[in-house]
Amino acid sequence: MPKTIEKSNALDASSGNKPIELDEVLFMQTRIFSMFCLCHPSISPSEMDGIFKGCGIWEFIKDGYDGLHTEGDVAVFQEIQEVLNSRGVKL
Repeated sequence: MPKTIEKSNALDASSGNKPIELDEVLFMQTRIFSMFCLCHPSISPSEMDGIFKGCGIWEFIKDGYDGLHTEGDVAVFQEIQEVLNSRGVKL
């Protein structure tokens, strides 16, 4: 799971100066991670976390939050699945 982040405002790297709530990013990361764990029960949560870390998915969600939060969770799930596939990870 992603590291615990204290609730605070942060600068969104993609917009340069638009503040985002880190807890909103963490909430999205948690929802998407849970979806992957539920859809792939043969992979333990710790293994899934390793896949997310190794493929940069945690950062992908954080860095892309500004655009990703406008999509539904299913669309984000599918986009991340495509990213994993492009990085050679077949779940």
